Formats: sequence, C-alpha cells, structure tokens
Amino acid sequence: MCRKVPARYASAYTSGKLWIPSELVQNFINEFINSWLAGLPALSKMVKVAGDSIETEIDERIRRALALGDVEQIEAAYDVLWYELPSRYSTEILKATERFGTDVYLRRPRLMHITLLAHHQRDYRGDNPDLGRILQMFRTQGRRYASRLAEFDNPSDLLTAGTIAVIAARLEGAFRRADQLGMWLDDRLGAMPSSAHVPWAPDHAGAKPGWLSTQRGLTATLSGDYDYASRLYTRGFSEAGPAPRGHFAGANSAANLAMVFALRGHFDLARQWIERMAALGPLPDWIEHLTALGAKIAGALIAVEEGDAELARERLDRIGPATQHVELWPFILHVRGTYHACFGDPYEGLAELEAARLAHGTSSVEAGATQHLLLRTEAKLLLRTHNAARVLHLARTDPDQFPAHLTAWAHIYSGHPHQAIRVSARALHRASEPLALADAIELHLTIAVAHLRNGHTDRAIQSFEAATRMRSTPMHVRPFLLAPPDDIATLARLTDTPNPLEAIKTARPNPLHTIALVDLTPRELAVLHTLDQGITAVAAAQKLGVSPATVRSQTASIYRKLGVSRRNAALARAYELGLFGKN
Repeated sequence: MCRKVPARYASAYTSGKLWIPSELVQNFINEFINSWLAGLPALSKMVKVAGDSIETEIDERIRRALALGDVEQIEAAYDVLWYELPSRYSTEILKATERFGTDVYLRRPRLMHITLLAHHQRDYRGDNPDLGRILQMFRTQGRRYASRLAEFDNPSDLLTAGTIAVIAARLEGAFRRADQLGMWLDDRLGAMPSSAHVPWAPDHAGAKPGWLSTQRGLTATLSGDYDYASRLYTRGFSEAGPAPRGHFAGANSAANLAMVFALRGHFDLARQWIERMAALGPLPDWIEHLTALGAKIAGALIAVEEGDAELARERLDRIGPATQHVELWPFILHVRGTYHACFGDPYEGLAELEAARLAHGTSSVEAGATQHLLLRTEAKLLLRTHNAARVLHLARTDPDQFPAHLTAWAHIYSGHPHQAIRVSARALHRASEPLALADAIELHLTIAVAHLRNGHTDRAIQSFEAATRMRSTPMHVRPFLLAPPDDIATLARLTDTPNPLEAIKTARPNPLHTIALVDLTPRELAVLHTLDQGITAVAAAQKLGVSPATVRSQTASIYRKLGVSRRNAALARAYELGLFGKN
C-alpha cells in the first residue's frame, strides 16, 4: 500500500491526478536519502512523491540548508518548490539571506528573487496587498540584470535574471524593449540542452515553468496586442507543470486569458479559462490576488456586460481600487468605469479615473492598452455626464485611438444622426485590425438608431438585427445601455425580437437625456483660440491665412452656436463646454 497522502495533495490524489505505486515510493525514498547532495534532479524527483516521510525529509534538509546558508541548496530547492518555498520558510529565508550584500544578489538572481518574495510573504496582510515595494525592486534589479545577461550560463539563473529584466522594462512602460528582450531570452534558453525537458519529466532541472511566456504575454497585453498575448498565455499555460508546485504560471496565464476574452466580448471562452484556472487548485494566499486578478477582472466585466449590477458590484469589491500597485490597474479602471457609466455614479467614475492617473502616472508609458483604456473609460463617463462636446474634442485630438462608437453616440445624443452613420460605417469598413466583438455590436447599433431617427426603417432593422446576432451570449446587454431606451424598444418591436434592456438584472441603467451639443468646425475652433488670445480680427486673419471678413463671419457663427453676443461670454461658455480641451 502507498503511504498516507498529505492533506494538501488529497484533492489531486482523489481526483486521479496522482497515482503512486508502493514500490516507487520506496525507490524514491532510497534515492532521495542517497542523492540529495547530488543536486537538483534528485530533489525534483522527490518532491513529486506524496509520501509523508519524504515530505518530512525534504523539510529537514531545506531547514538545514537555510540554517547553514548553503546558497546552492537553497537555490536548488527554490527551482523545484517555487512559490511554495517562501510560503513555508519565509522567516528562515530572511534570516539566512540577511548576511548577503548587493554583489551577491547581482551574481545570484535566484537568491535575490527568493529573498524578495520572502519579504513580500512576510509583510502580506490580507486584503488589497501593497505590491509597490516588490515592483520597485523588480524595476531596480531588472535594469541591473539586463546588462549582465550574457554572463549567466546556468539556465535557471538566466531565466530568473532575464524574466526580471523583462518585467523591469515593462514597468518602465517600454513595451517594445521588453518584448525584444523576452524574444532574445526565449531563443537563448531554447538553445540550452536542459531546456528540452518537459516540466513534469522526472529529470527536469528547469525553474518556474511557463513563467517567461506568461510575463511576455502580460507585456503584449499592456501594449494592446491581445492576439499576441493570447498566443503567449496559451503557451505559458501549456508549459506550466501540474499542481501543487508547477502550476503557478499556468494559473496566471489562464486568468489573464479569461480577461482578454472578456475584453473582446467572448464571454463563454472567458468562463472556460476561469474554470481552467480554478481546476489547477488553490494558490497561496499571499500571491492569490496578483495571480488570479485577470480572472477577477473578467468576472466583473462579464457581470457588467450581462447587466447584473449587483453581482458586478460584489466582484468589483473583491478586485479593489484602480489605485493599487498592480500592473493590470488600467483594466481594473476600465471595468470600474464601465460599471459607473452603466449603473453607478459617472462623476464618481471620473474621480476614480483621475485618482488612478495620479497614483500611477502615464506620461512615460508607450502607446498601448493603458492610454486606450483611459481614453475609452473617460469618454464613456463623459457621455453619461452629458459632456458630448468634450467627447468630440477628444475624438478630434486622437482620431486613430479614439473608439468610433463613442464618437457616434455623441453625435446621436446631440441630434446629428447622419454624422453618427458616417463615423460608424467608416470604422466598420476601414478597420486596420479586427474589431472587438463588443465594439462591432455598438457600431451596428449606432447605425440602427441613426437610421431610425432619419426615418429609414428598413436600414435600421438590418443594422439592429446584425447587432443582436453578434452578441456573445443572449444576456449580453451592455452595448445597448448607451442607446436611448425608447429607440431600443422601437427597434425590438420592429424586428420582433425581445428587448435586450428587459434582461437587465437587479438595477436599471443610468438614464440618458438629450444633450445640447455645441459642435464647432475645425476652422471655428481655430478662430475661437484667437479670441482667447485677445488678438484683433486682422491679426487673427494673418495668423490663419484667411481674410478678416472670414474671421468675422466665423466669429459670428461661434457666437450664434454658443448663444452669446460678446467675446467674454463666448470664452466663458467655451471653457464651460470643454471646447478648449486640456490646452
């Protein structure tokens, strides 16, 4: 008979994932006792066995190595145990490593990583863990390792130093550099003989299976390349070994894949990846939030998109604020902002957005998901605060990055359906890359509402049917929440389909109102700026390259649109409407 299986392995054992013949147990025990000092391969075999006596022997050997400060044995144990080592021995690790200086950590990246995680595990206090210090250490050490990678010939050292360097570049907002470094590291590790072993092979000597691919996937996510990120996460999930010690990167990859699919509007696929992450088993509490955050964001986003405001609120509470020190903060902000735009307080959402900007700073970040999500979130909230003029200003400032469907909604709210059709149709037919499913639904929906208001019923029906058919699930209602509810009810009646807004659970969406939009032409905006500068019509004409009569005519048009008759009143109203933007 096999020896008793420890409690932490019971679920895997009873589910049939572990099967350990008694003769193998005895062989492994003998090999472990005789071969511990031979190095990592022996340890790798031993920790895969679920015998209590082996676990006890491993525990004693690790504590002895830590007490003696045996760096090589500590690193060997970390290669196999990964996060479980600081989970179980953080106090001993910190005591063993307090004697080492900066030069030692520079030569031994695994020792630095162990010590850093032990500090974080010791300081963990539960809800909303502060990751600011650990991220700053990654940033500092990663810069140092990046210039020394060629010096590491041990695969585990190279993997650790290189992956930390990738993380450091990403934390600086240098996504292209992080990706290039990750590709180089991947090639270098792939050329090393020991890298050929699969993670679950008995003689596997590699550390942290799937970690590099998962971190490269996170870089692609933050740069906004979700297709590339999905490939890297899928690879990271496949590379990761089984629980309890090889699945950490696999769980992280599955969680982030769920988030990517939810962002793109594929909710059934997102749910599948959440289930796959859960099937890998529990995670240590001190890394659970960081590892599973993508899945939490996906769950909250699905609840918002499917109109379950109460469930969304509960899941947002578990995620925490967008000001916390995590790299996925833009995605937290996006789902929180979307919730406030649909069900909560849009002014509170704008306040959260500003707080997140101040907490993280975005000026040095390369264009990518962060800037795009901030812009998208701000526009949704501005529409709910009846500030369509500001939305259109943002759209003109950065037309390539600004979501076309939000521009189209601004035109619809302000009574310009033809403009909405032009913007949405152009986005559908001229998209340089595949549109997110949720965005495509809203583009069709804006066209449907615009045609309805123009009296083109047949075209409205066609576009509305396209929007409803494209939904990921029948419960996908969030794209319809930005539309005037009377228009949606009319379109549902014309198409003889259920009204999507009637499927909303537990709360009604924020009300929409007609917005009095002041939409100045680009030339009128230029003249408005000259009014703000206090120069004469003649000077303005010289500056703009037009005649003084043209400037006076455009000034009169500006006054008429703003409903004023004097310059000071025009400038006051223009600032009130946000026509000057951030200038």
